Amino acid sequence: MNLRAVEHKSGKKDKVKTTISYEEIRKRRGRITISKALLKENPMVVMSMMSNCIVTKCEYLWSMDVFDYHAISPLFPECYEGAECPSYTLNQDGTLCK
Repeated sequence: MNLRAVEHKSGKKDKVKTTISYEEIRKRRGRITISKALLKENPMVVMSMMSNCIVTKCEYLWSMDVFDYHAISPLFPECYEGAECPSYTLNQDGTLCK
């Protein structure tokens, strides 16, 4: 994992990850539901969230008018083989809600 220093206005430096390996995130799986309305009204919120994900499956659920994404991301907790992975809904403000 590569780190780089980020300097704040206060002069304090933090180390921030700039790259992450597949091995570090492969167990961090989850599902994200995104409404078609959100995608149309605020695509920047969707793009901001999805830029942190590797989508492994996407399905449009016509009956609910939503996109159902399966993805891996450093934002998700680890999910072990055979376990139920967490499901989230993307809100208008860009937050994930369980």
